[in-house]
Amino acid sequence: MFLKHTISYIFIHLLSLYLLAGCSGDNNSTKSEKNNPSSTTTEKTGEEAAVATPSESISRVNLYLETSASMAGYLSGATEFKDELANLVSQLDKLQNQNTIANTGYFIIPKDTAVQKVDDAGAFLNLLKSPKNAIGANSLIVDIFTMLQSRNNAQTVNIFVSDFILSDFDITNKSIIQGQVNRIFNRYQTANTATSIYAFTSQFNGKYYPYPRGVQEYKNVTRPYYIWIFGNSQKVDALNKALKKSGFSPEEELHFGFDFNANPTFKVMNYAGKQGDFVVARNNQGLEDVQLYRNRNLELGIGIDLSAFPDKITANRYITKNLQFEGKNVEGEIVSVQPISKVQLQKSDNTLVETNNLTHLATVQIATIRGKQGSFTLTLAKTDTPWYEEWNTDDDSNAEKNEGKTFALAYLIEGVKQAYRDNTDYFTITVPVVKE
Repeated sequence: MFLKHTISYIFIHLLSLYLLAGCSGDNNSTKSEKNNPSSTTTEKTGEEAAVATPSESISRVNLYLETSASMAGYLSGATEFKDELANLVSQLDKLQNQNTIANTGYFIIPKDTAVQKVDDAGAFLNLLKSPKNAIGANSLIVDIFTMLQSRNNAQTVNIFVSDFILSDFDITNKSIIQGQVNRIFNRYQTANTATSIYAFTSQFNGKYYPYPRGVQEYKNVTRPYYIWIFGNSQKVDALNKALKKSGFSPEEELHFGFDFNANPTFKVMNYAGKQGDFVVARNNQGLEDVQLYRNRNLELGIGIDLSAFPDKITANRYITKNLQFEGKNVEGEIVSVQPISKVQLQKSDNTLVETNNLTHLATVQIATIRGKQGSFTLTLAKTDTPWYEEWNTDDDSNAEKNEGKTFALAYLIEGVKQAYRDNTDYFTITVPVVKE
């Protein structure tokens, strides 16, 4: 009796599911292909059907803290430096418990390139309690980069924390330091090692050692410090995103050696921003069967994944001013750029957004197409003065003028930029346009 009722229940349940599925089909399925874009067809492309993949796993993260005497001022009293480092250690520990990171190592660099292993996260945090733990001699930043590069591999992400003052740098020979840094980071670039630079400021109480010699006593001043993260580009990108979600909030940042610097994912939206007569290409990266009538324009929306870019770059003020349109046999303009979260989307466009992590919507208007086909590009130009030039000083002998500045910082970062050949625009995407 029990078996009979169970079989009847299963049959009725399956029948109800079948009828429910039949009633929930797309109401637009009978529309023409031109008016109902490719995303509504029953056969999905590989990208549309893709299931979200798990986060990139990281075999090893090494955290290095430079503890020369110039770092003692960050460890004196209650400082933002201590807070940020404590939060960083806490988040690394959390990511290890979540199996995003397999294991974490902690180290200090007290002098030159000497490395001392710290037992664990707790012991590392204890080092932050007193300025007496930063009593090392000069730190040779360029040599430290060389040393860390030799300890790098495809499974490891290295984090390096320091004030990045080039104590061994002769300001009269700027090209030398750029050349030295360029040579080191050429190896990083060749080894597919990406680099992220995060800039912070903190209260500072203690001795400061200006170039070329001497000592100054600082009390309650603001000093910069930096966290550099480098390793395999995918693993560094994964760590960057995980830290950002945890509240990691630098004042400024730079990124070198990542794919997103040149080729962010983009998709032409099926409905959002659409006006005019055209078909969205099957891969949602172009226009087909375009009909452009005299004295009429067409419009389209382009979703772009800018999640990896710094907030300063994707802020409305910057992106609206610096996103540029250029056409080949196509004349048009950018109508607007806005976060895609502010746009009301239809179902197929929501799928595009979720599958491709699209964050911004650029609405483009096309007025003229010459000939049978053409294309247009959207380029986000680099126009602002680099922040590191504002944080740089060539003369740190004047204590009042030195607050918030780092000696020779610009030459250090320019050497990195040259190695990564990063003097182009932020990105360029190309959209082909084909007439009917």
